[in-house]
Amino acid sequence: MNLRHYTLAFAALLVLTSSCGTEAPSAVSPTCDAGMACAEACFDVAFDDKHSGACDVACGASESCAKGKCYPQDCSGADCAPDSVCYSERCVEKSCVQVDCRAGEVCRNGQCGPECAANADCQVGKVCKAGGCTICKDRDDDALCGASKICVAGACVAGDCHATTDCKDGKVCKANACVACV
Repeated sequence: MNLRHYTLAFAALLVLTSSCGTEAPSAVSPTCDAGMACAEACFDVAFDDKHSGACDVACGASESCAKGKCYPQDCSGADCAPDSVCYSERCVEKSCVQVDCRAGEVCRNGQCGPECAANADCQVGKVCKAGGCTICKDRDDDALCGASKICVAGACVAGDCHATTDCKDGKVCKANACVACV
């Protein structure tokens, strides 16, 4: 053998001995939580699209993994949000798949609770009233719509009046705003 072969053999021996330890090698990486090791890498098989329920079990192109199963990403033609899947014919958070809440409650982050705490928790056009999202009722629910908004035709819109009688100081209501009469 020439010097080059000895150098390569020595380098290979260094690599092999430096990677050896006193303990037998483990199939599970010590940094992975239980149920998350796949081929020496960590994956959450409950929510990983490429390892859904088990290592190397990938969801289809229009599916996403939730609680170890693949679910469609769209419901009745509407795309679900990236952190949601179609379950029971509606888009739900992945952590809420198979979570059944009581009437008047919704699931968020895997837990049941009131549907809303503020108007921002509701869909556009709805307001939070007594922990539930509801359509505002004209003139009755203006306060629920928040600052500088009123309820018109069941939706919260920018404005401060429905009619001139809602205005003060001789102003008139025009396009839901109190303006000076010109």
